[in-house]
Amino acid sequence: MGGKINLTVEDLDKDLPFSQPVTFAHLEWQRCLASSHNTVCPLVTPLPITRWLLMSRQPLDIAILGFPYDTSTSYRPGARFGPRGIRAGSSREKKGRSYNTVWGVDPFEEGLSIVDCGDIPITPFDAAHAFKQMEQGYRQVLYHETNVTEGWKHPRIVSLGGDHSIVLPILRSLKTVYGPISVIHLDSHLDTWDPYEGYTGIASEQSAITHGTFFWHAAREGCINKGASVHGGLRTKLFGPKDYEIDEQVVGFHRIEAHEIDIIGVEGIIKRTVDVVGDNPVYLSIDIDGEFALILCQLRGVER
Repeated sequence: MGGKINLTVEDLDKDLPFSQPVTFAHLEWQRCLASSHNTVCPLVTPLPITRWLLMSRQPLDIAILGFPYDTSTSYRPGARFGPRGIRAGSSREKKGRSYNTVWGVDPFEEGLSIVDCGDIPITPFDAAHAFKQMEQGYRQVLYHETNVTEGWKHPRIVSLGGDHSIVLPILRSLKTVYGPISVIHLDSHLDTWDPYEGYTGIASEQSAITHGTFFWHAAREGCINKGASVHGGLRTKLFGPKDYEIDEQVVGFHRIEAHEIDIIGVEGIIKRTVDVVGDNPVYLSIDIDGEFALILCQLRGVER
């Protein structure tokens, strides 16, 4: 420190809730998408998947990955700032005061590598290219090696959106590992609308992919485990009864409407969800308007 110092030297390598560069829950930030972090890009390499796994570096078990994208929203944009806002909102969460009394676990003391991988740099000007960037970024993280030796071959990724259409490139990526995956979808809206059945503003193949139609596309591409997926918290208006027919017969969802909690309660909803999903691999998708619409009024599509 240069010469004598008339102070008691203390350890300043600490985080306060309001200090340090903002990462999710004060996690370590790594440039997971840099070539120096992952030696092979799964979308362009001719090597088989097993070789990708062997050539990955920087093992990680749980990754936080931002999707600052809102070009495919139909009403209120601004969700591109979601990852930044979520990270800022997580500032009071950090290692050291992280023991969960309900589950009896401290996630930071489980021997897992938990990393904030930053954001995928997604163009706001070209939706078709943006979807390619999102899939590439997700797959680069998905095919990292993990530290877990059994039953956990791929990192678990917590994705921060972004409008809800980001789920389509995510499901496309997960299909390469798990095949058609069960989805638990907590939302006010179906997001399974057929873009050619009453949807306005569809002018091209790419414009048919929106934050309200992405599950329809995912089902057609074989990404969703039909009949083993669940909507929860629905309270939306429809174009007509055919929307429910498409949702169930084409896309393959079981529906639990918001008002049903007054009839069957929380335990009944959990039981129905588990009965439908079973032991299948699951992707959990949470839309903020399905959870917090009563207290967050500035949303891009609130159902009142």
